[in-house]
Amino acid sequence: MASASESRSTRFEAYWNQGDPPSVHLSGEVDLSTHDRLAAVLDGAATPGRDLVIDCTNLTFIDVRGISIMVRTARVIGDAQLRVKGVHGAVAVLIDVLDLTRAVPNLRQDPI
Repeated sequence: MASASESRSTRFEAYWNQGDPPSVHLSGEVDLSTHDRLAAVLDGAATPGRDLVIDCTNLTFIDVRGISIMVRTARVIGDAQLRVKGVHGAVAVLIDVLDLTRAVPNLRQDPI
């Protein structure tokens, strides 16, 4: 299991498990101070050709750069599916405004 946490300016935690499919669990805020940790956890969890779940149930904020890191992960896994679940609030608004499920063919937003 890999993990990352921060207590300076922004609280952010991320970890992943190697289940079937692997799941990344995010909580707190993804912003300028946490992009590197998000990228590191997603890079560790992503395997070309293997589905990946990103659980955003406890994610309270993500900026556009954080979304672009997720899109990069979708490219890494190729034909496999990137499922984003538990999306709500401002995170859901950003995903909808960017129309990610249409722009990224292998990204699927699961209902809450």
